[in-house]
Amino acid sequence: YQMALQRTLKVATHETGHMLSMYHCTEFKCNMCGSNSLTETDEHPLWLCPTCLAKVHWGTRTDPVARFKKLENFCRKHGFQEEADYYKAARNRWPSK
Repeated sequence: YQMALQRTLKVATHETGHMLSMYHCTEFKCNMCGSNSLTETDEHPLWLCPTCLAKVHWGTRTDPVARFKKLENFCRKHGFQEEADYYKAARNRWPSK
């Protein structure tokens, strides 16, 4: 169940990035990296790199801290501990207003 959900989320969020006019990432290992196989998809994280993250936040005008909190909660609910920890750390690193 978890692996199928994680793969679905990776593909869905990656393709949503393309819908927001984002190209494949070549700067970091992130969700917007290109994949030519299931193995490559599994190697990529669910989260975005700083460059791709900036594009999403600029394009959608979302509050990064609120978004990270929602993502952390979702990941904890579904047993994605590594991802939840990442989003918590990202939220804590974000400069306060």
